[in-house]
Amino acid sequence: DDGHAFLASYGSGELEMRNGTVIAQYKNTNSVLKTSYVGGPVLCADGAFDASGNYWVVNSTETYGSLLAVRTKAGNWYSYSLLNNGTFIVASDLTIDSYGQKWVIMPRNNNGDNCVAVYDDNGTPANIADDHKTFFSLPVDFQGSNEKANPQCITTDLDGNIWIGTDRGVVVFYSPGIVAGNSNIKAQQVLIQQDG
Repeated sequence: DDGHAFLASYGSGELEMRNGTVIAQYKNTNSVLKTSYVGGPVLCADGAFDASGNYWVVNSTETYGSLLAVRTKAGNWYSYSLLNNGTFIVASDLTIDSYGQKWVIMPRNNNGDNCVAVYDDNGTPANIADDHKTFFSLPVDFQGSNEKANPQCITTDLDGNIWIGTDRGVVVFYSPGIVAGNSNIKAQQVLIQQDG
């Protein structure tokens, strides 16, 4: 439906629109979306539809166990924790790959680990028992330094590869289908030669 859209709002939750008109607003009072703190705003950083028509949203700050949420095509809401080592996480961008995995940029949490989370709900949003989550820091060998890169943005290309923009350049996951539960997969740095 080309006239049906959702808009992530960094303060007012999610807006559902049809033909340019807001038809619903989803916040902590009528969905699983959470506020960033008690009495605070509902921070939604990004959202995307999966192949089944479910709308996934990054509920930007996880302090209450629901950084990632979905509104199914049937209108049901579910939420998912992406806590790894920390207890406070901020997330920004989201992309969904051709395998249905949700890739979330997590630029900072309380232990200083910048990473990318990959969440696989196995096509069953209502059943968390069969889900997998994998976390990647991005140690990339930039001129021999092997320092961690800080992820900034993410997208999926037409070949299904995952491109991540970092503060140290662009990296790519060329085989996203093999990442579920495997945090040993490494992103590859993209090198561009200029003038020759």
